[in-house]
Amino acid sequence: MQCGTSVAQSSILSDIPSDKVDEDLKRDLLLRGSSDFLIISNDLNRTYSAVGLNSVRVFKDFDMILATGDLPLIYKLVNEPSVIKIVPNFRVKVQMNNEFKVLSLGDDESKESLYSWGRSRVGSKIVDKLYNVSGSGVVVAVLDTGISLDHDELIGKLITINPLDHTYPGGWIEFDRKGIPICSAPRDTHFHGTWVSSIIAGEFIGIASKVKLMHGLILHGGEGTAAQLLSGLEWVLEPYTCNGVKTHVKPNVVSLSLGVSGNYSDVLLKPILRLIQKNIIVVAAIGNDGPGTSSNPGNIWGVIGVGALNRNDEVADFSSSEVVDWPSPPGEWLFKDSYPKNYIKPDYISPGVLIPGAYVKRGYYLIASGTSASAPIVSGVVALVIEALRNTGKEPTVNEVYDILNRSADKLCNISRCGWGIVNAVKAVAQALDINLNELDIDVNSTRVQVLETISLTSKYNLNYFFDDLKLGVGRELITTVPIADMGYHFIHAVGERTYGYKKIYLEPKIIIKNRTVIRGEWLELILLGFPGASDVLIYLGSNLLTYQPLNLLGYSLMRLLLPYINPGDYEVLIVNLEGPITIEEKIYVREEIPKNISFKLVALSPSSHHINSTVDVYVISLVDGKIQDPTKLYHRFINGQPTASGISKISDGVYKLTYVATSPGIYKVLFIAEVEVNGEVLKATATALTDVTKPYVSDMSEIINTWIELRNLTYNLERVNYEINKLKSDLNDLNSTLTQLRNNSLYALLNEVLMIRVVLLPVVLILVILNLIIIKGLKRRY
Repeated sequence: MQCGTSVAQSSILSDIPSDKVDEDLKRDLLLRGSSDFLIISNDLNRTYSAVGLNSVRVFKDFDMILATGDLPLIYKLVNEPSVIKIVPNFRVKVQMNNEFKVLSLGDDESKESLYSWGRSRVGSKIVDKLYNVSGSGVVVAVLDTGISLDHDELIGKLITINPLDHTYPGGWIEFDRKGIPICSAPRDTHFHGTWVSSIIAGEFIGIASKVKLMHGLILHGGEGTAAQLLSGLEWVLEPYTCNGVKTHVKPNVVSLSLGVSGNYSDVLLKPILRLIQKNIIVVAAIGNDGPGTSSNPGNIWGVIGVGALNRNDEVADFSSSEVVDWPSPPGEWLFKDSYPKNYIKPDYISPGVLIPGAYVKRGYYLIASGTSASAPIVSGVVALVIEALRNTGKEPTVNEVYDILNRSADKLCNISRCGWGIVNAVKAVAQALDINLNELDIDVNSTRVQVLETISLTSKYNLNYFFDDLKLGVGRELITTVPIADMGYHFIHAVGERTYGYKKIYLEPKIIIKNRTVIRGEWLELILLGFPGASDVLIYLGSNLLTYQPLNLLGYSLMRLLLPYINPGDYEVLIVNLEGPITIEEKIYVREEIPKNISFKLVALSPSSHHINSTVDVYVISLVDGKIQDPTKLYHRFINGQPTASGISKISDGVYKLTYVATSPGIYKVLFIAEVEVNGEVLKATATALTDVTKPYVSDMSEIINTWIELRNLTYNLERVNYEINKLKSDLNDLNSTLTQLRNNSLYALLNEVLMIRVVLLPVVLILVILNLIIIKGLKRRY
C-alpha cells in the first residue's frame, strides 16, 4: 500500500513545474508526506483563498504565507496564478564557530581589563574621545537567540515603552517556529544573542556604548526557521507588542548574525526591499564556509554583508566570499537603483576572530569567532555614522551610509575576499562630519615591542596618538612607553585636524621576576606581560608544576606562587602558553630557609679620646649569630674629620683593625659597613666609632687632669672586665648544669655541647683581650 502511495506521489511531483516549487521542498514532501512551506504571492487575497485552512501565518507586508500541507495541496497551488514561488520553511542558524571560551572577570579586576582588539582595530573609542560620537539616539534591532539583561554590559540598553513592564514592550518580542508571537520576558536561550548585542552596545566593551537595542528572539538554542526570521523582520519594520499593539518605535539598523549558507532564495528579497524603503540599514554575517560560498541574507544586494578579519589584518580562513550569481534579480530595486545579476560579497570585512562579549552569566565574558562577531562590529560603526550625519543636520539613507563606509574603508586586500575593505570608524565618522582626513605615514622606532618598553612616534604634523583605545599624547614627536596589552598586533592611530595615519606594531610577551633568589617553601613573585589575551599558562619550576593560570583579556597576571621544599640550587622557571604554544625560560636560585633568629652584628672599639698627630687604632669584630665570622664585604668611611688612614687590616678571623693619624683636633667619626652571605641571603650590619682628638697640654694641672682621665678610663675598663668575668662564671654554672643533665648521654653528645659552649665564649674572651691591649697601650703612651 505504501509503495503505491509513493508511486502516486512521484507521479504528482513529476507534474509539478520546477520553476514554482523548490527542489528541496519536493524531496521533503516525498520523504515525509507533508511539510511547512512559504508561498510567495502577487495577490495575497487570492493565494490565501487557495490555501484555506492550511494557512498558518500571513506576512502581509511581504506578500507571503506560511502554510502546511501535502503534495496534493502543492499541486493545487502550482496551478494558482497568484502563486509565484513555493519554498521550504528553511532553517536559519547563528554564524559562530564551534570553538569558544568563557572568561570570568575576577573580583579584583577592573573594567579597564576588558580589552577587545576588534574594537581597537576599527577605532570606535577614538571616535568617542575625539568627536564625542558614541551612538547616542540610534536604535539597533538584533534578531537572535535572546538577550540577558542582568549583565553589566547590557543593563539599561533595551528599549521599552513601559519601564514597569518586565516584558519590555517595544524592545522585546519572541516568535515560535511558525512565526507566531509569544508573550515573554527577555532571556537568552543560548548565549549568542547576548554576545552579539554587547559587541554592538556593551557599556564597557561595545562599539557604540550609547546605542539603544531592540531584540527579537527568533533562534531558539541557536537555530530557527525562515518564518521566524520573516516575523522578526516584519516586527523591525513596524514594531508591536506580543499582543499586536503598535509601539511606534523606529529602529535605524537591524543586525543579523545569522544565515543560510548556499541559499539564493527570493524569500527575503521583499522584506529587505521594504526595510531599505524605510531607511533601515540591514547588516548581516556573510557566513563561515570559506571562499566560494555566501549566506542568505548577507548575500542579498543592498544588505551590508560582512566577512571576518583576523588579528594579523588578514581575511580569516573561514570567512565566506564569492561572486554571487543571483538566479532571478528583481526588476526594480532601491539600493543603487538596480539589482545586478553578478556582484561581489562580502561588502566589507571587520574583526571576527576571538572577539570578546558578554556571556549569559553576570561577570563572565565569551570569546568566540565567526562572521557573527564581524556583523555587530559593523552595525556599531553604522550607528556611529548615523549619529555623526545627524549632527550635521542630515537624515541618513542606506545608500549614503554604504558609500561612507566604502570611501573610508582600509583597502588592504583583494576585493574578491575583502569587498570594499576593512571598516574604519575613525575615517567613516570624520567623513560623516564633513571632515576629510588626508592619510599620512607615521614613523615608529620599532614595530616589535614589549610592555613598558619605550617607543618613539614621529610625524610632520601635530597629531593625537592612540595605542589601540588609549591616548598616548599629542605632538609631532612623542616618546612614551608601551602600555599593558596582550600579545599580537596592535594599532597606533594618529589623528589630526585633517590628517590620519596608523601603524601596526607587534607586542611580544615578557615576564618580570621580583627576586631571583628565593627561599624554598616561600613565595615566588612574578608578573606576566604581553601574553595572548584570555589564554591559559602552565608554570613549571624544573619538573614541578607550580600552577595552571588563565589570563585576562590583556594577557597580564601578577602571581605569587608557593615553592615546594626542593633541594637548593639553580632552577629554570618554564612558562608554557597553550595558545601559541609559547615557551619562555628564566632562571632563579632556590636556597634553604634561613633560621628566623639569625643575626649579624658589627662591634667597633676605639679610644674615646686621643691627641693630634698620633696613631688611632679602631678594632672591628664581625659576629654572625653570636659567632665570630669573616664578612663578605667590609668597608668604611669617615663621617667627621678627614684623617690619613692606612686602610683596614685583618687581625684574625672576624677581627679587623683600622689605623689612622688625626692631624687636627675634633670629633672623628668612622662608619663601618659590612655584608655577609648566609645560605644565599645577604645580611648587612653597621657600626660607628667615635674618638675625640685634642691638642696636648703642658701644664701640671693638665698632666693631673689627663692622669685622672686615664685612671677613670682604666677604672671603667676594669669594671667592664669584672662584668665579663661574672658573666663567664654564670656561663660556667650553666655548663655545670648542662653536664649534670647530660650525665647519662653519650660521650659524643657531651663533647659536642662543650665545643658549642666554647665557641660562644670565644668572642667574649677576644673582646676582653682587645680591651686590655687598648688599656695597656694607652698607659704605656702616657707613662
